[in-house]
Amino acid sequence: MDDEKIRALAADKPVVVINREIEGVPCVVPDVNKGIGQAVRSLAANGHQQLAYVAGPPQSWMSRRRWEGVQAACDWYKLGAVRLESSKPTVDGGRQVARDVLASGATAVITYNDLLAIGLMQELQAAGMHVPDQISIVGFDDIFGADFTTPALTTVRSPLGECGSRAAALLLDMLLGQEGPAEAVRVDTELVVRGSSGRLIA
Repeated sequence: MDDEKIRALAADKPVVVINREIEGVPCVVPDVNKGIGQAVRSLAANGHQQLAYVAGPPQSWMSRRRWEGVQAACDWYKLGAVRLESSKPTVDGGRQVARDVLASGATAVITYNDLLAIGLMQELQAAGMHVPDQISIVGFDDIFGADFTTPALTTVRSPLGECGSRAAALLLDMLLGQEGPAEAVRVDTELVVRGSSGRLIA
């Protein structure tokens, strides 16, 4: 739904939006800046100078927000950053974007979600590349199974369960007659370091 349709719905009944910000509508969103900042700082400390961000669906508010966070962090740590499009936010989409990642010259990658990261890692390893010796890969969300890969996937943990709990509590308060918050409620993200990132230091 576009923003105007959600605003119209919110004018008619209590609405809380999760994982997206819409002015005038109560929202609960992961604050991606903290986790992305930790990820980029970690990559910079390992000597990476060029980072690629593999984006999610074009219509995704969160994908755009994560790219903005990557750009800001890379600017702060003086890393180059390039955005690459994916065909779909799945393991197969990650495999398909591998050639673009190699062509970008990036030695580190942050993906829109963990599924893209897993597919990308599988495809690069099939092509003979060593992760993280030659390229570091960082996913997003810390889904179940992110640590089952070889090497285990470094990822930015997004507290979706906490977002859901807070949104439900807000909605119940609104049903009892309280006003929703004027600004988005933000929940911190954090970097979970595993084996898929590191190494490059020259």
